[in-house]
Amino acid sequence: MFVKKTLQLLIHLFVLTQIAGYSYNRPVLHCDSTWNPNGTTVLNETLIGSNLFDLFIDQNNSIYIPNQNNGQILMFPQGNFSSMQHISLNLINASNLFVTGEGDIYVDTFYSSASVISEMKSNSASLSSISRMNICQQCFDIFISDNQILYCSLSERHQIISKSLINQWNHLVIAAGTGSAGSTSNTLQNPRGIFLDETNQDLYVADCGNDRVQVFKSQKLTGTTKVGNGSSNITFDLRCPTGIALDSQSYLFIVDSHNNRIIGQNSNGFRCLAGCYQSVGPSLNHPLSLSFDSTGNIFVVDQRNNRIQQFDLLNNSAPPLTLAGVQLNLNPSLLPSGWSLCYSATYATVIGTSSLPTILSSCNRTNLLLGCRPVGKVNLTIAAMGHRNDVLYNCGSLSSCTHIANGVGWYYSDSYSWGFVSGCDNVIRSSCDTASTNAIYRLCWHTQNDGGYRCGLTAGLNSNTSWEKVIYHAN
Repeated sequence: MFVKKTLQLLIHLFVLTQIAGYSYNRPVLHCDSTWNPNGTTVLNETLIGSNLFDLFIDQNNSIYIPNQNNGQILMFPQGNFSSMQHISLNLINASNLFVTGEGDIYVDTFYSSASVISEMKSNSASLSSISRMNICQQCFDIFISDNQILYCSLSERHQIISKSLINQWNHLVIAAGTGSAGSTSNTLQNPRGIFLDETNQDLYVADCGNDRVQVFKSQKLTGTTKVGNGSSNITFDLRCPTGIALDSQSYLFIVDSHNNRIIGQNSNGFRCLAGCYQSVGPSLNHPLSLSFDSTGNIFVVDQRNNRIQQFDLLNNSAPPLTLAGVQLNLNPSLLPSGWSLCYSATYATVIGTSSLPTILSSCNRTNLLLGCRPVGKVNLTIAAMGHRNDVLYNCGSLSSCTHIANGVGWYYSDSYSWGFVSGCDNVIRSSCDTASTNAIYRLCWHTQNDGGYRCGLTAGLNSNTSWEKVIYHAN
């Protein structure tokens, strides 16, 4: 059942609020949130040293970093990078840390104490050992739950353990993994990052050696593969995931370390957020962990570049357009003054790398409208307008990529396909979009020096001369 779409408010991309009660950030994000794929270096080797493994950002946006070069924890209050504080603890090769809502710091002390994890209370200037944590393996990652359970990722033991911080004499508990490397549902291989979903106690594990992310239900030792090798869903291929985080809706964000990229999830599935186009040179080099700040920006430990990269959450700050969302049966004569036809051709007409420069030279204004209709008809069967940069958002040959703006999911490539869907609807580009959900709101043109392909419900138009594709433009 479909209804004609009317004028809508532009979709908000900014974070709306924040889950309260946790020390870390789980921002509330819209389904079409996007981040600037070009990171900004906010901290470099001069300030934070080399061989960095981890960072922690609390809900006040204070950033904590263990400095392997001088044995200190560096703290930048409220994200102020010009105001650095030093917490001197004589640490040796400390790789990770966690800060609670009370300001207590838990830090890796495998090389500097009998306890692999030690605690510094907010009202203290020294470290205290944690009972029963005198084990012979280093914790690659630490997570402290709101109910005071410490989780430790023992990468070399292929296991996740937990320990109550309320009763210091409680024994260690196995949370995941058998202690032997494996790729079954109850084994792990060199697990790295961990994250507990405190809304349901699901434990997420970056299972690096198996190129997957596993989820373990509360008190269950059998996991399911959320994404990566062995997943039942069509997802991204991962190569050694090392860091993970969740937003407020439990959507997953992953450091895909050996692919030098950041993967994010929304209602349409997984998508690449940063480091997506390695052909133009990697923006990340062996990233290890990530954290959100309170506004939804993503901070990444870019280890081999010895820096922290910030990827900003974006919003659509361009002026609003007259028509938001995908339009059905649109009469072009009703478009506001200034819109004019700049391109029309039948679906049999080839579009590709040789013809697109000419088309875009003719359609050279700030705003573009793509549409289609039967030849000889006035009304456009389906149409959508957007700012030029949105309509031409380059998704390359990624099968599920869209860029959402003005209530429309856009995708473009000069050698794959060009088109749109409604809002947050998913696409299956091969090379044109073949998805069937809300098909009436889908338009796709091949750009592989080929004709076709779909105009709403009508598909398979590759050599068709009875349907035409049109572009209007305006400033």
